[in-house]
Amino acid sequence: MPLEQLFDRLKFEYLPDQLDTVCEQAAKKQLDYPDFLAQALETEWAGRNRKGSSRG
Repeated sequence: MPLEQLFDRLKFEYLPDQLDTVCEQAAKKQLDYPDFLAQALETEWAGRNRKGSSRG
């Protein structure tokens, strides 16, 4: 399944725009897969959290 389709199905709004940056940072830090995944998911969570706090 293409990555874009997964982002859509998972309703990721923030990670797609930041993915290149997340990948570059992970490569520089030589992160393993679990740490890269944690960083990617944290990027999505942070975007959602910012959106939620701007509503309140």
